[in-house]
Amino acid sequence: INCKLTIDTAVFDLKGRVRNIITPQSSQALTAKEIIQYVGIEFEHDNRQFDVILGRAIIGIERQMLAEGKMN
Repeated sequence: INCKLTIDTAVFDLKGRVRNIITPQSSQALTAKEIIQYVGIEFEHDNRQFDVILGRAIIGIERQMLAEGKMN
């Protein structure tokens, strides 16, 4: 798939492939318009700047989730 990923102010045009799709149990009883799905995408790139920026963003998300007690 072709996609555009924005992290803070950096925008990356990327190609990727869908690796998995997960529908949480809490979404099972919802209508088609309300269903939440998590999609895992493997990006195909050779951009070192993308790796650094994405890595920092992921660490920031993990820190926030740890601070909120949503990860252990």
